[in-house]
Formats: sequence, structure tokens, C-alpha cells
Amino acid sequence: MFLCGVFRIRRTASGATRARKAREEERKARERAREGGCWWKRGANQTAKEGKWREIKSKTKRLDLEFQGETFWVEYKPNALTVKSKSNGIVEQAALYISDWELLDEKGKHIEITEKYLQNIPIEFLRFVLKSIADDMKPNEDEKKS
Repeated sequence: MFLCGVFRIRRTASGATRARKAREEERKARERAREGGCWWKRGANQTAKEGKWREIKSKTKRLDLEFQGETFWVEYKPNALTVKSKSNGIVEQAALYISDWELLDEKGKHIEITEKYLQNIPIEFLRFVLKSIADDMKPNEDEKKS
């Protein structure tokens, strides 16, 4: 503020001043990110906030499903798919997404979710499970509006 005669006039910031302040805020935000403020702005070689990504990636969601008259549950990892994920076949996709399930083999042992064991599961069943997971991951109408 400055005095102009008897009136006090408040100066408003010009466009250049606002742009300079915005650049300064961006620079401060980048510095905070480098110091560990935001995990998504960190470089690949920086590991201080790596734990947050692990927490997000490892979250699971449970589905109750029915296949050919049998009900069972499946836990899957909704954040497992990344840009670097390479899953060419249905077995690889199932191993990537599924974290746990209620399936037992003939001896009553829990069926492990590895490519080796998934190769013995009928493909129709794996397709059903993966389609159910994909359907569950689709945004519902409320999520689409926001």
C-alpha cells in the first residue's frame, strides 16, 4: 500500500508478478518433493518414500464369486498393473492380479497362486475370475460423475 494524497490505494499484483509468484511456488513444491514430500514426484533412484508405493500397490480387495454353482472368494490387487507389467497370457495375468483365494486341491491343500500351479487350473475358470476382477475394477456411475 502507498499513500496517494489522503487516500490509501492498495496496489494489485500485475500479471508478471502473479506469474513470478506461481513459478516460485512451483520451485518450492519441487524442493519439498525432493525432500520427501510427495512419493509420485520422486525420481526412480530415490527410495525414501518407496514404502508409500509399496503400501498402495499391496492393497487387496476381496470378491465373493459363484462359478458353476460353487461359491468362493478371491482377493486381488487392484493396483498391480503398471506400465512396466508384462503379462502376455491368462496365467501371467492371474498370477499378477490374484493375491489369495479359497481354492483347495484334491488333497485339501491351498492352491498356490504361481504360474506353475495356475497352469493346472481350467482356462474357463481363470477367465471367469479375471473377468470378474475387471468388472469390479470398472468405475461405477457415482465414480464416473466425480
